[in-house]
Amino acid sequence: MKPLIGITPPYDHYIGAYKLTPFYAKAIEKSGGIPIILPFCDNNETVNEYLKHLDGIVLSGGDNISPDLYGEKTDKKCGSIEHERDKYELMLCLNAVKMNMPTLGICRGCQLLAVAFGGSLYQHIENHIQTTDRHIASHSVKILPNTPLFNILKAKTIDVNSFHRQAVKSSGKMKISAISEKNTVEAIFLPNQRFCLGVQWHPERMYSVSFHSKLLFDAFISSCLPS
Repeated sequence: MKPLIGITPPYDHYIGAYKLTPFYAKAIEKSGGIPIILPFCDNNETVNEYLKHLDGIVLSGGDNISPDLYGEKTDKKCGSIEHERDKYELMLCLNAVKMNMPTLGICRGCQLLAVAFGGSLYQHIENHIQTTDRHIASHSVKILPNTPLFNILKAKTIDVNSFHRQAVKSSGKMKISAISEKNTVEAIFLPNQRFCLGVQWHPERMYSVSFHSKLLFDAFISSCLPS
């Protein structure tokens, strides 16, 4: 049976609707999973009901995480914050980790994992939003040895895309597994889990053109299968 993968969606307050690009679902499906979108909720009981029926979760990209969650005042350059989503995803990922459920964080999702486990963020960074098409790589990252990401990709460096306004400053209990040429944290993982990994880039966008993106999703979906 194919694993059921829940995806957290961004919320567009302007139009009053969830707004998730189709690339997450397509990547999950192509790697052998069944994707579903998980609406926000504000109580632990509903979150745990979600998780009872899932085999893995993907924390997707979106707007910024509240600096309140890592003990900082909000800088005027911080940008739009998704408070309701912050609360929901923190419950979701913390409960998933307690269950040892495979979790993949992408862009904002990577940052959320860092904050959930005691880390902090740079509230605003420059020159990390590429102007080329989003499925095209714009810079390279160094994969650190002896990390789950290195074991998956079997590569010391890979080329990735980049469109984010924040980045991991401190990874907390998460460990760093990739950095950019300018030492920006590009990937993190939580030890002693079946799969708990965050990447700052968007592999779902590069799935059809990047072998490494496919390897990452394949490994994630594989980890969601019964052992």
